[in-house]
Amino acid sequence: MALPRCCIAVAFLLLGLSGQAAADRLYKWVDAQGRVHYSDTVPPDAAGHEREVKSRTGVTLQRIEAAKTPDQIEAERRAREREEAKRRAEEEAARKQAAADRTLLLTFSSAEEIERARDDRVAVIDGQITLAEGRIEALRQQLQQAQQQAATIERTGRGDLQQAHQRIRDLERQIGEHQSYFAGKRQERQALIERFAADLARFKELQAERASTSRPPR
Repeated sequence: MALPRCCIAVAFLLLGLSGQAAADRLYKWVDAQGRVHYSDTVPPDAAGHEREVKSRTGVTLQRIEAAKTPDQIEAERRAREREEAKRRAEEEAARKQAAADRTLLLTFSSAEEIERARDDRVAVIDGQITLAEGRIEALRQQLQQAQQQAATIERTGRGDLQQAHQRIRDLERQIGEHQSYFAGKRQERQALIERFAADLARFKELQAERASTSRPPR
């Protein structure tokens, strides 16, 4: 079916306008040697350069970024992976914090309860530390006696010197074990205090948030 003459005329007019618009544009780019070029067409060897589309009056109409190199594409991919890993880590941390908050609010109903629980736990560890200190002191006294006994055997020649030295080694080993236990309990006590301090601070924050959300607007 033949097009009406008016449609044909409009089509030619549009083609003319688009051609005129293209002719009114200039492309500006800088080559690898730093030289600035202007042209109404972009040669194939410049297609990958960053360039500007300008009007004949020098107004920048558009900026076209340079084509990315394989290294740049790979760097962007790695950056996206790092950002995604960071986002997942933040979401996981938020999930764990929410679970910890629920447990904290279900376990304790007041700050005083947290403080009492802390004091009870610390008292248990303090008792274990006191027992360890007493046991270490007793072992040290036994070690001193064993050393004196070994010295007597060496001086008089009466007695089993090898057995006496073995007794000294056994006592030294036991003292070392109890000292390690004692140090571990001291660390456990400090960690417990710090953990309860963090729980107490977080509990107060959650209570304040609840109070602010339940407070009627003025």
